[in-house]
Amino acid sequence: MSTIGIAAENRRIDALLLRALYFGPKSYWELMRAAQAQTHQVLKALQSLLEGELVVYDGDRFVITEAGRQQAETLSLERVAEQRCEACAGRGIVLRPPFDSVLAAFQDIAAMRPKATPDFDQGYVTPETTVRRLALMAQQGDLMGRDILLLGDDDLTSIAAALSGLPRRICVLDVDERIVRFVRDVAQDQGWDHVHAEV
Repeated sequence: MSTIGIAAENRRIDALLLRALYFGPKSYWELMRAAQAQTHQVLKALQSLLEGELVVYDGDRFVITEAGRQQAETLSLERVAEQRCEACAGRGIVLRPPFDSVLAAFQDIAAMRPKATPDFDQGYVTPETTVRRLALMAQQGDLMGRDILLLGDDDLTSIAAALSGLPRRICVLDVDERIVRFVRDVAQDQGWDHVHAEV
């Protein structure tokens, strides 16, 4: 790609990020989807927006500043609202039984998990995203009566899967001892003898 092409692509990514943030704070993963670009490009754009004080990070979400809001309005970004389906967030999966009740229980448990740490490149997806993944797995026949092995589980897919009552066995392997301990504690509290976690 030419230098002009790279500059145009960078402007496009910046605009997509500002537009997404104009309509409300977003997580890292939400911005990754909004930018429609490679990870390194999105990270570079976020760094630029942070350094330019158009965006701030509050420890959990990215938030547009007043300067960022003015920049977005100068570019008329506020004129194009979010186009994704509100019911499924553009994923094509709407939570129906048993996953609608799984989500309610999972949200309470996930709220108590250890905080994400950059030591293991963690960045949690929302509880809704985790449960939608399970709904997709079930739809594809990959959950009911299955033995599930999770290599890394900072999104606590193991716990959401156990709440569904569908897998036969669940095993988590994770380098983060805090996650392993958390999964074990929840499994013990819930009386799940089919859920195991190891470092």
